[in-house]
Amino acid sequence: MAKNKKFQAEDYFHKRVVLDASVVMKCFFREKESEEVEKLLKMASKKDTTILSPPLIKFEIFNSAAKKLGDAKAALQVFALFKKIDLIVVEARNKFTIEAIKKASEKKKVTFYDASYHALAKDFDATFITADKEYYESIDDKKDVVLID
Repeated sequence: MAKNKKFQAEDYFHKRVVLDASVVMKCFFREKESEEVEKLLKMASKKDTTILSPPLIKFEIFNSAAKKLGDAKAALQVFALFKKIDLIVVEARNKFTIEAIKKASEKKKVTFYDASYHALAKDFDATFITADKEYYESIDDKKDVVLID
């Protein structure tokens, strides 16, 4: 998918996607592309698409909400809403994926966290959707990665 193409949830009908925390957070705070992300989540709730994420997304959502709101109690409310999202939390399937995450984080100077979402997408033949422009610009292989605003 071309970088400049506007993100549309319908493009992922009956497909697997990996969403990182930067994308999921758009559901809780009105941002550019929030409506399309919400459509994608509704598609997942109807089993029209499959959303995958690594286990660390839970911590990233809580951490992002706490930073944005400046209040752990309010962040817990966001986290409670997050837990209602129909996404499948999965571990990396093999040692090669874990090694790829490690190499990417060392070579490209990106976090292990960011690299894990991308590696998970590769592991499950899914599209990785991120709003993390810095990560997107740091990677060479953008074939199955979509950057949204």
